Amino acid sequence: MPKNIQTEAAFEALIQQNNTVVAVDFWAPWCGPCQAFGPILDEAAQAVGERAVLTKVNVDELPELARNYRITSIPSVLYFQNGTVVDRATGIEPTEKIVARLNTLNLQQV
Repeated sequence: MPKNIQTEAAFEALIQQNNTVVAVDFWAPWCGPCQAFGPILDEAAQAVGERAVLTKVNVDELPELARNYRITSIPSVLYFQNGTVVDRATGIEPTEKIVARLNTLNLQQV
Protein backbone atom coordinates (compact mmCIF):
# COMPACT_ATOMS: atom_id res chain seq x y z
CA MET A 1 0.00 0.00 0.00
CA PRO A 2 1.45 3.40 -0.98
CA LYS A 3 2.42 5.54 2.00
CA ASN A 4 1.51 9.19 2.37
CA ILE A 5 4.53 11.51 2.28
CA GLN A 6 4.39 13.98 5.18
CA THR A 7 7.11 16.53 4.33
CA GLU A 8 8.78 18.10 1.33
CA ALA A 9 12.14 16.85 2.62
CA ALA A 10 10.85 13.26 2.68
CA PHE A 11 9.50 13.72 -0.84
CA GLU A 12 12.82 15.03 -2.17
CA ALA A 13 14.76 12.24 -0.48
CA LEU A 14 12.44 9.61 -1.95
CA ILE A 15 12.61 10.83 -5.55
CA GLN A 16 16.35 11.55 -5.45
CA GLN A 17 17.63 8.46 -3.67
CA ASN A 18 15.74 5.70 -5.44
CA ASN A 19 17.27 3.49 -8.11
CA THR A 20 13.86 2.69 -9.52
CA VAL A 21 10.83 4.55 -10.86
CA VAL A 22 8.87 6.48 -8.23
CA ALA A 23 5.17 7.12 -8.89
CA VAL A 24 3.62 9.86 -6.76
CA ASP A 25 -0.15 10.20 -6.51
CA PHE A 26 -1.22 13.77 -5.69
CA TRP A 27 -4.62 13.54 -4.00
CA ALA A 28 -6.92 15.01 -1.32
CA PRO A 29 -9.28 13.31 1.15
CA TRP A 30 -12.30 15.34 -0.02
CA CYS A 31 -11.80 14.30 -3.68
CA GLY A 32 -14.22 11.54 -4.72
CA PRO A 33 -12.19 10.36 -7.72
CA CYS A 34 -9.09 10.27 -5.49
CA GLN A 35 -10.91 7.96 -3.07
CA ALA A 36 -11.92 5.68 -5.96
CA PHE A 37 -8.34 5.69 -7.28
CA GLY A 38 -6.80 4.61 -3.94
CA PRO A 39 -7.61 0.88 -4.27
CA ILE A 40 -6.41 0.90 -7.89
CA LEU A 41 -3.08 2.36 -6.81
CA ASP A 42 -2.87 -0.27 -4.05
CA GLU A 43 -3.35 -3.02 -6.66
CA ALA A 44 -0.67 -1.50 -8.89
CA ALA A 45 1.77 -1.29 -5.98
CA GLN A 46 1.16 -4.94 -5.19
CA ALA A 47 1.59 -5.94 -8.84
CA VAL A 48 4.95 -4.20 -9.33
CA GLY A 49 6.37 -5.11 -5.93
CA GLU A 50 9.88 -3.74 -5.49
CA ARG A 51 10.32 -2.90 -9.19
CA ALA A 52 8.88 0.57 -8.45
CA VAL A 53 7.93 2.80 -5.53
CA LEU A 54 4.38 4.12 -5.30
CA THR A 55 3.55 6.83 -2.81
CA LYS A 56 1.03 9.61 -2.17
CA VAL A 57 1.06 13.34 -1.45
CA ASN A 58 -1.97 15.02 0.12
CA VAL A 59 -2.21 18.37 -1.71
CA ASP A 60 -3.93 19.96 1.30
CA GLU A 61 -0.98 19.08 3.54
CA LEU A 62 1.75 20.00 1.04
CA PRO A 63 0.20 22.67 -1.22
CA GLU A 64 3.56 24.23 -2.14
CA LEU A 65 4.82 20.89 -3.43
CA ALA A 66 1.70 20.49 -5.56
CA ARG A 67 2.16 24.02 -6.89
CA ASN A 68 5.83 23.39 -7.70
CA TYR A 69 4.84 20.42 -9.89
CA ARG A 70 1.90 22.28 -11.45
CA ILE A 71 -0.76 19.95 -10.09
CA THR A 72 -4.04 21.54 -11.20
CA SER A 73 -6.30 18.48 -11.15
CA ILE A 74 -6.42 15.49 -8.84
CA PRO A 75 -5.80 12.67 -8.81
CA SER A 76 -2.57 13.24 -10.71
CA VAL A 77 0.32 10.79 -10.80
CA LEU A 78 3.85 11.97 -11.54
CA TYR A 79 6.47 9.39 -12.48
CA PHE A 80 10.06 10.18 -11.46
CA GLN A 81 13.42 8.72 -12.44
CA ASN A 82 16.54 10.03 -10.73
CA GLY A 83 14.59 12.99 -9.34
CA THR A 84 13.18 14.07 -12.71
CA VAL A 85 9.56 13.87 -13.88
CA VAL A 86 9.51 11.50 -16.86
CA ASP A 87 5.75 11.04 -17.23
CA ARG A 88 2.47 12.17 -15.73
CA ALA A 89 -1.18 11.17 -15.79
CA THR A 90 -4.32 12.91 -14.56
CA GLY A 91 -7.51 11.16 -13.55
CA ILE A 92 -8.31 7.57 -12.78
CA GLU A 93 -6.41 4.96 -14.77
CA PRO A 94 -6.84 1.19 -14.58
CA THR A 95 -4.31 -0.91 -12.69
CA GLU A 96 -3.06 -2.52 -15.90
CA LYS A 97 -2.20 0.83 -17.46
CA ILE A 98 -0.27 1.98 -14.38
CA VAL A 99 1.65 -1.30 -14.18
CA ALA A 100 2.44 -1.19 -17.91
CA ARG A 101 3.71 2.40 -17.63
CA LEU A 102 5.91 1.50 -14.64
CA ASN A 103 7.31 -1.54 -16.44
CA THR A 104 8.05 0.50 -19.57
CA LEU A 105 9.77 3.25 -17.58
CA ASN A 106 11.86 0.68 -15.71
CA LEU A 107 12.98 -0.88 -19.01
CA GLN A 108 13.98 2.53 -20.36
CA GLN A 109 16.07 3.12 -17.25
CA VAL A 110 18.34 0.10 -17.76
